Amino acid sequence: MHRTKKCARFWLALGGWVAATLPLACTQGPVPVSTAEAGYFSNSTQLGRNFGRPWGTPYSSEPEPGDLDVVAEASFFLQELAVGGHSDDALEGETFLGVLLGPRVRFVANEQFSIELGGILGRDFGDDNALDDAEPLVRLIYEPTDGLYFIGGTIYPTHAMHEALLNDIQKLRDNIEEGLQFRADTDRWKQDFWLNWQRQEEPDRREEFEVGNVTQFRCGRFRFDAQGLWHHSGGQRNTVPGTQNNITALGGASFGIPIGEDHEVRVGAHALYNRDDSDDRDDTGSGAEASLIGSFLLRENVTLHPFLTHYSGEDLVSRRGEPLYRLDRYSTLGSSLVFETAAGLRIEPSAAVWLAEGETDFMFQLVMSWGAGWTTPVKIEPRVR
Repeated sequence: MHRTKKCARFWLALGGWVAATLPLACTQGPVPVSTAEAGYFSNSTQLGRNFGRPWGTPYSSEPEPGDLDVVAEASFFLQELAVGGHSDDALEGETFLGVLLGPRVRFVANEQFSIELGGILGRDFGDDNALDDAEPLVRLIYEPTDGLYFIGGTIYPTHAMHEALLNDIQKLRDNIEEGLQFRADTDRWKQDFWLNWQRQEEPDRREEFEVGNVTQFRCGRFRFDAQGLWHHSGGQRNTVPGTQNNITALGGASFGIPIGEDHEVRVGAHALYNRDDSDDRDDTGSGAEASLIGSFLLRENVTLHPFLTHYSGEDLVSRRGEPLYRLDRYSTLGSSLVFETAAGLRIEPSAAVWLAEGETDFMFQLVMSWGAGWTTPVKIEPRVR
């Protein structure tokens, strides 16, 4: 009860502050560059977090209607987790090392419709039971108006979702995401809604899918977030008893404080709710997190992103999220450094320290991403009746 009263007072105070300062924020200048999400590769179709339609070729010119392009995209990832001594057995140290390759052909039929055909090759080095993919890529993209996109087939996995709901490592352990997706990328509205059909139901196994949503409204230096993820395992025609439903939701806001022309510090607060309804349990959990995230342009194409977060909650069990959020409280201190080279290679080393239950845990991560496109001599013109 005491914790509930404290949380209520916190969110009432936050709501009053937002209401008092919103009119001023909405009259301010351009929308600031995002610093609220980790994974700063904004144009990758494989890693990082973004909105809209990433071409995966940040240093190539955008294709024109009628172009038939050959695209090559590659990503390398290394994560070292030094974790141990916690009350939850899900918190374990590990080393994750692998590559993703995405060769494909891209045809831009007109200004609104494009098709991508190719494959996704992935390998988690040293682990025969983890990522080892060779999957077809079929992506249809329809843009009815500027900034709005409908995607069918192989959808973009680069969801700008909070780690508590969807952990990046969980995404890398899976096969490619296939289903339907709607994205919006405008000055004030960012949207990513998707259905990822993971497994078809068979007589001896359950169907499995997830539905996710990321919504962000931007007004001046304010950002308002609403996110949700539903992971379902069940069906009606299989012989496996029971069903599993895990639902996690997030809501909150952040405020960017500019420091000069090229730097920003963003202060955020978000609340979390979770329900885990499986064969042997039906539990709910909740929590709140405060964050302080910076963006400092050290020199051209080199940006530093330090971050400090503190989480406090109870019984939060998100099946697809970061296991650390199962603890009652923990704090994180870390930083990412993003390099963008003229050759199209983007490099992001990052490190963090976690403080929880009297233990100190460490994380080091190195991500590299590259993509390029080449226009073929073939120019396909529409047939006119």
